[in-house]
Amino acid sequence: MRFKITIVFCISLLIACAHLKEAETASKNRDYEKAIQLCRTAIQQDSGDVQAWLILSEVYIHMDSMKQSLNILSNLPLKNQSRKVKNRIIGQYWMHAEKAVRPEKTIEYLLLAEQTDSMHIATVDTLAFLFDKSGQYNEAKRRYNRLIDIAKNPLSYMNRVNAIENRQAFATDEYEKGMKALRAGRKKPAEEHLGKAARTDPWFTDAVYRYGMLAGSRLYKEGHQEALEEAILLLNKAVKVKPEDLEAHYLLAKVCERKGQSSLGMAIHHYQRVIQLAPKSQYAKTAKTKIKKLKKRKAFWEKGKH
Repeated sequence: MRFKITIVFCISLLIACAHLKEAETASKNRDYEKAIQLCRTAIQQDSGDVQAWLILSEVYIHMDSMKQSLNILSNLPLKNQSRKVKNRIIGQYWMHAEKAVRPEKTIEYLLLAEQTDSMHIATVDTLAFLFDKSGQYNEAKRRYNRLIDIAKNPLSYMNRVNAIENRQAFATDEYEKGMKALRAGRKKPAEEHLGKAARTDPWFTDAVYRYGMLAGSRLYKEGHQEALEEAILLLNKAVKVKPEDLEAHYLLAKVCERKGQSSLGMAIHHYQRVIQLAPKSQYAKTAKTKIKKLKKRKAFWEKGKH
C-alpha cells in the first residue's frame, strides 16, 4: 500500500514539475494566459508549491498586475526556505522596485526584499545609498554599519559612515548657532544657520521645523507670490515633521489664504486642522471665521469658471 502511495506521489510530482517547466517556457514566450493556467494546475495539485507561486507572481509582474504579484509574495512563508528560493523572491521585489514611479515606492519594495534576507548585500547597499541620498542618515548609517560587518571590502562603507556623521555634526552645530541667535532676537543670522542645518540634514526634525516657521513668517510678511510659494514649501515641510503642531498649520493656512485663488482649498484644510488640534483655542475661533469666508470666496471663483 505504501509502495502504491509513493508511486502516485512521484507521478504527481513529475506532472507538477512538467507543468512548471512548461509554464516558465510560456512566460518567456509571453503566452501569459497559458502560463497562469499551468501554474494554477500545479497549485491545485499542491497548494504549498512555492515554485508554482513564484512563477505565477513573476507572470503577473510581466503583465503589470502588480497587486496580484505582491499579494502572492506577501503570503509566501519565508521560514525554512532555501537560499535559491529567497533570492528569487528578492529578485521579484527588485522587479517591483524597478517598475516603481515614485522613489518612496522603490524604497518600500526594497525594504520587503531586505525583510526576506537582511544579509543580501546588493539590497542593503542600495537601500543605504537611497536613504543617504534622501537625507535619511540614520537609516543609511544602520545599513552601512551592517555592510561593514558582512561585506568583503568594508572600507568604502566606513568612509560613508564617517561622511554622514560629519554632515550630522555640521547640521547640529549650525542648529545650535541658529537657536542661540534666535534667543538673542537676531532673526536674520538665526534663519541663515537654521537653513544650513535643515538643508544639510533634511530629516533633522527641529531644524526643519524652526527654519520653516522662521523663514515662513518672513516670507508671509513679504507677501508677493514668489515669496508665498516658497513659504508654502517650507511650511509644508514643517507640518510634515510636526503634524500635530498648531502654529505650523495656522501659519501655513494664513500663507495659503494670502496666496489667493489657487490655494484656498489648502488654506481651508489647514484651518480645519487647527480646529481639530485645539477646538477651544483662540486659534480655532479665528479659524472658524476664516473658513466661512474662504468657502464663500472659493465658491465664487468656482462659479465663475462655468
